[in-house]
Amino acid sequence: DVFALQTVDPSHHADVSCVLAWRAPLCRFIGQFRPHPTYERSGSPAEGRLDRSQVDFSQLVRAVSQMIVFVTRSDNPNPYTREGLPHAHRQLLLQELQMIDLALEAIAAPLRSVFDRTELAPTAAHQRTPLVRACTLCMLLARHALREHDTNKAASLRFVPQLQSMLGLGIRAADTLTQVFVDNEAQLLKVEDVHVHKFVSLLRDSGREAKFLTLLIALCECGGVAIQRNQWRVATALVQQAPELLPDLALGPPGPAGGQPA
Repeated sequence: DVFALQTVDPSHHADVSCVLAWRAPLCRFIGQFRPHPTYERSGSPAEGRLDRSQVDFSQLVRAVSQMIVFVTRSDNPNPYTREGLPHAHRQLLLQELQMIDLALEAIAAPLRSVFDRTELAPTAAHQRTPLVRACTLCMLLARHALREHDTNKAASLRFVPQLQSMLGLGIRAADTLTQVFVDNEAQLLKVEDVHVHKFVSLLRDSGREAKFLTLLIALCECGGVAIQRNQWRVATALVQQAPELLPDLALGPPGPAGGQPA
């Protein structure tokens, strides 16, 4: 085996310790949804099913909130609205310690058995329940870990199908998926018609929500350079699948002197 040692700032060691401490609550939260081996052998899944009243989101929410603050530079302490500048070293640390994986699994695990996806769907009765708060924060953490970080984006290409399955649930999945595509040529060149059709359907069904429009824009260019194959896909999908989303333009006869149409 070949390895190398590199001198690092003492603060980096403190960062690793913090992330490992926050990792434990996520692992415990996910672990409670895994069937116990005893019940698997007995063939009675109902015996080992976790009751929703037993699910405690508080430690998960606390850990994820602290990580959002940890990975960004901002004076805003609210993890739901915090933006600021991404902290590149800490972003990489989250990816290397598989925190993006755990954040997305913390969303998926409770929806497999105990809770239903319809409890996240944005409706008039949609409330900030513990489930919604926890899932939204986990998705925001994944987004912050990807912002402007090419290495993390490349490592997160495998999450695209999972993120697509979470679109429309009201937990900011579109924002996270957009970060995977923004200025990521490798992933942009893998976009297919089925992906574009999914995003156009969401744009139409949501009443032209800006987040889905931003996602379509992200597919069409990389670093200011057009991705023509995706431009064609988006244009074709809009014309054929959702023409009502396009501006209603008409070409009239030339107008009088001055160039304005009659």
